[in-house]
Amino acid sequence: MPDTDTFPDYDEYLNTEVLLPQDGEHMRAARVIGQAKDTDGNVKGRYDTNPILNTRVYDVIFPDGSVQAYGANIIAENLYSQVDEDGHRYQLLEMIVDRHTTNGHAVDKEDEYAATKSGQRRQRQMMIGWEFLIQWKDGTESWCTLKELKESFLIEVAEYAKA
Repeated sequence: MPDTDTFPDYDEYLNTEVLLPQDGEHMRAARVIGQAKDTDGNVKGRYDTNPILNTRVYDVIFPDGSVQAYGANIIAENLYSQVDEDGHRYQLLEMIVDRHTTNGHAVDKEDEYAATKSGQRRQRQMMIGWEFLIQWKDGTESWCTLKELKESFLIEVAEYAKA
């Protein structure tokens, strides 16, 4: 298979998700939707395999629907600063939104009380079925299971439960 550099229309940033400063303020999740073009329809900037010399400009869309133009070097800088050495993106928790739900498999209070009274502590089973709405620092929201939250955000889960 030929190298990606041999394809003139290959663009590694298209459909990439990255945190970018929206309107110069807070970091927000954005998706690269295409190359920015001038009024004549010409692509803005020049591509270079070296990210420092790549002057292309891209249109990115934010969750609120707004579209803004960013240089390839800004996108690359933010991409590389937001992933670990294995290429996995990490997210920072803003808060647990005041909403939680069950998928029907959660242990209810009567079952929990009966199990505790009989000495059969089923702590792992009690976590099954609960999901919480999470707001991330990038402004996005998603549902996470109680098990996932307790592994990474134990203090926040305890504070939410107490409240």
